[in-house]
Amino acid sequence: MKFTFAPGSFKPEAALSVEVTSLGKDTYDLSVNQEIPPLIKCSVPITVRIPYDGGVDDPVLYHLKDGVWEKDAGYYDKELKVFVGHVTEFSVYAIRSSRGSFEDVTEADWFKDPVEILAGRGVISGKTQESFAPQDAITRGEFTTLMMRSMGFDYVPEAPIFKDVHEEDYYFGSIAAAYETGIVMGTGEGSFNPDAPITRQEMAAMLARGLEYKGHVLRTQDKISFTDEGELAFWAYNPLRLAVSRGIISGYPDGGFGPENPATRAEAAAMIHRFMEK
Repeated sequence: MKFTFAPGSFKPEAALSVEVTSLGKDTYDLSVNQEIPPLIKCSVPITVRIPYDGGVDDPVLYHLKDGVWEKDAGYYDKELKVFVGHVTEFSVYAIRSSRGSFEDVTEADWFKDPVEILAGRGVISGKTQESFAPQDAITRGEFTTLMMRSMGFDYVPEAPIFKDVHEEDYYFGSIAAAYETGIVMGTGEGSFNPDAPITRQEMAAMLARGLEYKGHVLRTQDKISFTDEGELAFWAYNPLRLAVSRGIISGYPDGGFGPENPATRAEAAAMIHRFMEK
């Protein structure tokens, strides 16, 4: 098992020793030295890499809090055979299988697996407990929240970063985390426009920056060919090349991409799921 501590993880700084105890298959107790409370919280997430043989379908990382299992965002790296999670406290962690379900997501729907897997992981939720509303547009604030949940990041800034994103907004921490990691930059004049529908090219750009954060690099051979390629914004061209080349996003059956089209909740779920696999 491997831990990655970012600078400033603990305030005040302290000498830290970590002990990992196996409590059974895919269940671990993460504890620290005696000088620090057992449920120590960190100011920034700690990256934990847990060796995992892939024996559970649709794995989800949970932690034990007050006797209740709560979900943490994370993803399974199939090549390295490790489960990567981002945790903010030391506790008991376990890898389990989980899926969600909605009445308007059926076996015939191409987006069924991504929606159910992300719902099970706590990354995405329905419009109601029964309805996912797959064809509804998704906003910039909603998509940013999904993406940062999928990466396991949240952040509480000392002051608002954008003038139209407020502390009481559910997406406040996610947008701040996305800004700090370079995934979003706003729409100009200090605004983010969180309640506007996100376009497909905006979504592609965010996903590409997320791929870059994970270490993916645009290659010369990464090309795109869409019938409406000329409608792409100049800032979206290279990000779309990266997102397409890594299989995150694709065009329509007619050969177009629809850069200015509002992205749907189903499309967002599918792309976030693919992104988590990279």
